[in-house]
Amino acid sequence: MKVFKNNIKIMLTGLALTIAMSSCQEEANDYAPQQPAIDGYVFSNEVAPESLVAHWGFENNVKEEKSGAEGTATNTSFAVGIKGQAYKGSSTGFVAYETTPGNNLKDLKSFTTTLWIKTDKHDGGAQAVFMLPRTSDFWGNMFVMIEGNNTTEDKMLIKIGYGGQWAELTGDLRVTGIYGKWAHLAFSYNAGTSKFAMYVNGSALTLPAGITDRKNGSNPLGDLTLPDASKFVIGAFQQQLGAPWGTADGWMLPYTGILDELRIYNKALSAKEVGAIYKLETKGR
Repeated sequence: MKVFKNNIKIMLTGLALTIAMSSCQEEANDYAPQQPAIDGYVFSNEVAPESLVAHWGFENNVKEEKSGAEGTATNTSFAVGIKGQAYKGSSTGFVAYETTPGNNLKDLKSFTTTLWIKTDKHDGGAQAVFMLPRTSDFWGNMFVMIEGNNTTEDKMLIKIGYGGQWAELTGDLRVTGIYGKWAHLAFSYNAGTSKFAMYVNGSALTLPAGITDRKNGSNPLGDLTLPDASKFVIGAFQQQLGAPWGTADGWMLPYTGILDELRIYNKALSAKEVGAIYKLETKGR
């Protein structure tokens, strides 16, 4: 009986210690420092979550996170990203999606696309970072391409296409000082104002009216249309997917750089929202 009582006493003492330790841990968690908010947000996923229609985090996979669509990767790999892991392209690499990924991606009227790139200079043609294809048009529905640069100038020529519209950052509009380092790009179109905007590392670019003010003849453009949207490709042009587009022209090159945190929203984000995404993802949040 004495041994039994001693065992009970030991068990009760152990239970009391466990409860005390648990209580201390809870108190410690209560007093643990919280991540400071930036522009009202703690994590980048908190920015306009109801408007996010497609997102690729590239955490050792190429799954589109909103729809769960799986892509087929060819000659690609992963690298250290701005936030976790990132997509790494190659001269023959890309990821193909047999269906249009995301939620209602092909129904965009307004949009914002944000992404991180780390890109070295390349010679020759243009590299496509991604493309939303269009079966009835050579240029697809939406894309970002980086033109070759065989000069000593540290200026990147970026071209963006969306719904038959073009934004070409040529000449003095070329983006300076982003080769070989992480750079955050964001571009948007607001159907309500018919205006295009672009941001680099969280700051809006000053662009001429010929790029910002979108027209349908003499009238404001209004809602975008993305007709005949089919499939999706990361790191290449739609022509690299083969039929029905045929073969790629010689100047159409896969993207050889690193890509991370590709997001597409169904509205034009504010400058504050774009800035918050940039600042938070810079901190890995």
